[in-house]
Amino acid sequence: MEDRSRCARHVRWSYAGRDDEQLVQAAQAGDAVAFEELHRRYHRLVLSVLQSEMRCTSDCPDVAQEVFTTAWRRIGALRDHSAFRPWLLQITRRQAIDHARWMGRRPTLTADDELCLVLAEDVAPGPVELAEAADLAGRLRDGVATLAPRDATAIALAAQQGYGTAELAEALGITTNNAKVVLHRARTRLRVALAA
Repeated sequence: MEDRSRCARHVRWSYAGRDDEQLVQAAQAGDAVAFEELHRRYHRLVLSVLQSEMRCTSDCPDVAQEVFTTAWRRIGALRDHSAFRPWLLQITRRQAIDHARWMGRRPTLTADDELCLVLAEDVAPGPVELAEAADLAGRLRDGVATLAPRDATAIALAAQQGYGTAELAEALGITTNNAKVVLHRARTRLRVALAA
């Protein structure tokens, strides 16, 4: 049993140095450990995008799981092995939209919804030195919630993940110039929302 564990760790370590293209090729050949490494690399990014697009963040881990399940099922259809990240982000955005539609059709509150309400009520100011930061965080969250999903994603990728316009364009599936415009307009809309 210990030999298997050592072997599994060795296999994971051997994938750690590989680039995304190699991992995608291996995953397309059915290598679940290669896909596990892709999951490890991109899980935080997927959660970050989902948190920027979804109102109830307690659902984000479930939706993220659905994103990676969908990616695993469809990885064979990915033709450009170097385009894994934008392809995964596209799946992420679609899952967030599908989840929002599903939530809109739900007629009654579930335990998850009640948890979201409790968590929203629990956002109380902390110690005095953190009160201003908590207030700003709440205002930012409210401001981002008023943005269109693409604008919220653009803000999250630029601010939280440090994406430049070229990476943002790739993630959103638009041109670099369009990404500059989208980001500028999103920031302007966020400033207006925060000033209100």
